[in-house]
Amino acid sequence: MIINPNVLRIRDYAIRLNNTLNTTTRSNSMLTVEYTNLLKEIVKHPTNGFLIKHQYVDNSGFKNKGHRHACNVEFLKNSKEVIDLRNEIIEKINTLYPKTKILRKYIIMNDRVTIDYVKQKKGYSLANKIGIFFQKLHDNIKKPFWE
Repeated sequence: MIINPNVLRIRDYAIRLNNTLNTTTRSNSMLTVEYTNLLKEIVKHPTNGFLIKHQYVDNSGFKNKGHRHACNVEFLKNSKEVIDLRNEIIEKINTLYPKTKILRKYIIMNDRVTIDYVKQKKGYSLANKIGIFFQKLHDNIKKPFWE
């Protein structure tokens, strides 16, 4: 099996970010560097980047992430560099996937596709897909995409 080198690089950044988020000994500058490296790769390869970020950072398996993890995440949300990169990602997704971005988000966030495994087709009919689209469209009016 041949693995795309971009996927390996993004996976390495995601694993390093996850380790940095869950430790108390790293500095905030190191945390920002790790997260900006991951976001820069997501700008280049949005679909692979979000699949890997969701699998290795968001659903990392740490059930009790603790106080330090929450503090680190809050610090990253308020960082100027991170905000700029997130806006760049949102613009790129809106230009690349104007019609399918909501369905892509649904598939990634509900673990229908991971980077190593594709679940069996659930049997969505056209009516189900349209229902998911309008439900997520209504939800996205309240909050920005990919947050």
